[in-house]
Amino acid sequence: MNRLAGKVAVITGAGRDIGAAIASVFVREGAAVVLAELDIALARETADRIGG
Repeated sequence: MNRLAGKVAVITGAGRDIGAAIASVFVREGAAVVLAELDIALARETADRIGG
């Protein structure tokens, strides 16, 4: 774990499907993640779910 500690990732389409899954894995691996999503409600749901 923490293979991405100290890294920053910008995840596009982070509100659903593959984008949300990638964001979750990156956070679990220690990265700081920026969620880029057109639907702010979906972005907030993803952030809440992954602990951001």
